[in-house]
Amino acid sequence: MLVMPSDHVITDVETFHRHLDHARPVAEAGHLVTFGIKPDHPATGYGYIEKGQPINEGHSVFHVSKFVEKPPLAVAEQYLADGRYDWNAGIFLFTAQSFLKELAQHAPSVAEPVARAMANPIQEAGIVRPEAEHFLACANDSIDYAVLEKTDRAAVVAIDVGWSDVGTWDALWAVRARDENENSIQGTAVTLDSSGNLLLAAGGPPIAVLGVTDSIVISTSDVVMVLPRDRSQDVKALVDIFDKAAAGVKSV
Repeated sequence: MLVMPSDHVITDVETFHRHLDHARPVAEAGHLVTFGIKPDHPATGYGYIEKGQPINEGHSVFHVSKFVEKPPLAVAEQYLADGRYDWNAGIFLFTAQSFLKELAQHAPSVAEPVARAMANPIQEAGIVRPEAEHFLACANDSIDYAVLEKTDRAAVVAIDVGWSDVGTWDALWAVRARDENENSIQGTAVTLDSSGNLLLAAGGPPIAVLGVTDSIVISTSDVVMVLPRDRSQDVKALVDIFDKAAAGVKSV
């Protein structure tokens, strides 16, 4: 089973397929393989995976030494310099049997309700639906926390395949088509003497920018947001402030 987030981008598919070929025998041998992205900057918005000892003869697949939560900048800089740490992309390769075995051992609060839900599923027009009551009793946990961080069968392959999780507005700008001035535009927007911007009019007023560089302007029916592209990872803090404002927009 190859498990991949649906909203990520991989531009070098051929190289990714080669990495899958290297990882497949390790997964078939019972390991839960995750794919780590070789970092090119000290990102603080990703989790990291530390590589341990190699598993296969070609030294392309490694035991996982540890998983690390999103680190502060100083720690991320250390990881980048170290060379043993990769970004956790949330891409996995394993057999169903291996995963279910580890799930039952490390996350019974997930495995047991799901097993009961699938004992008497509803089948309609080729679609299999788990029984709702038991399925809703399943613990809400991620595959990383529930299994990968606990098992001794985790393995990692470091890949460099033009990957992006499109997790920030800056990442969206990077993967979208851009004009001759490096502006990426969607919806009604005009530019003059401006470059390197992401302009997205989605249900809000049209956008017009003059002399603006490396910025993000998002126009929706609820709010207009403007920020530098290099601050796109800080959007959550801005949203929190906006949501807490009792009336109007609060400046901080």
